[in-house]
Amino acid sequence: MHKISILMSTYNGEKYIKQQIESIKNQSIKSIHLFVRDDGSTDGTQEILQDYQNNGMLTWYQGKNIGAGQSFLELTRKTEAAEYYAFADQDDYWDKEKIEKAIQKLEQYQDIPCMYCSNLHVVDKNLLSYPTQYDNSNVYMGLESSMLYNLATGCTIVFNHKLQEILQKYSPKNILYHDWWVYLLALTFGKVIYDKSSYIKYRQHDSNVVGFKPAKRNLKWIINKLIGCENTVRWNKGRSYIVELYQGYAASLDKQQKDFFYNIIHFKESYKVRIKLCFLGNLSKNGFLKAAFIKFFVLLGKD
Repeated sequence: MHKISILMSTYNGEKYIKQQIESIKNQSIKSIHLFVRDDGSTDGTQEILQDYQNNGMLTWYQGKNIGAGQSFLELTRKTEAAEYYAFADQDDYWDKEKIEKAIQKLEQYQDIPCMYCSNLHVVDKNLLSYPTQYDNSNVYMGLESSMLYNLATGCTIVFNHKLQEILQKYSPKNILYHDWWVYLLALTFGKVIYDKSSYIKYRQHDSNVVGFKPAKRNLKWIINKLIGCENTVRWNKGRSYIVELYQGYAASLDKQQKDFFYNIIHFKESYKVRIKLCFLGNLSKNGFLKAAFIKFFVLLGKD
C-alpha cells in the first residue's frame, strides 16, 4: 500500500476549502495524509482546519505569512517521510482518481528522482468549465525552456521520495514559486512525466493568487506577442532560480550542467558566453520573434 503525503498551504480560503478537502478525502487511493500549513489566515480557515483535524482527517499548523511558495517548501521540510508527495491548492476540486493516475505513471521510475504533472481543467468559481481551456501538452520540457517558463502547475505535481531527498538538501531563499523550483530540480537530476489528461478542476475566482487568466487581445497584447517583451522579465526570474540551484547543488551537477548554469549566471562577464547562449535552440518556448528578441537581449548583456 502506497503512503502519500498531500501538502496544502492555506490563506483566507474559507470559501472553497471544504470542497477541496472533501475531494481529497474521496480519492480512490486511501493511504494519504493531508498536511496543512496555514500562512496567517484572518478569516475562518483555521477554524475549518481544526474541525477537520479533530475528526482525524488532516494535520495542520499555523505559520507566519511568508507567501505560498515558501509556505509549500516549508511543508516539504516538515512532512513525514512517504513514498509520494503531492501539492494541493486550497480552492480546487480533485477528481477521485487524481492521485491514483499520478502514481501509476511514477511507479515505473522508482529508482530515480521523478516528478509527475498534468494538464488542467479550468473552471469558474462554481466548477463550471471555462470556454477557454489551458493546454500545455505540446511544450518542450528542457532546462533552456524552463528557465523562462514554469511548465508544471503546482496543484498537479506529484513526486517520489527520491526527488524529496534532493529537495531536502538545500533550502532556497529567493524562490517565489515552489512548483517551478521542484520542476527544475526534477529536470536537472531526474525525470519529468507530463500527463495530457486532467484530473483536477482548476478553480478560477476573484481571490486567486496565481491562475489562468485569458489574455485581453488588445494592442499591448499583440505587441508583446510579436516581440516577446515579457521574456525579459522571465529571463531575470529564471536566472534567480538558476543561481539558487547552482549555489545549492553545484557539487552534484555533471560538467555539462555546471557549465550551462555557470554561463547563465555569469553571462554578462563574457561576450563569448553570450554568443554561445544565443545558439541555444530552446532558450525561448516558441516563436521565432520571441527567440530572436531574448537572444538579442542576452547578446547585449542586459538584465
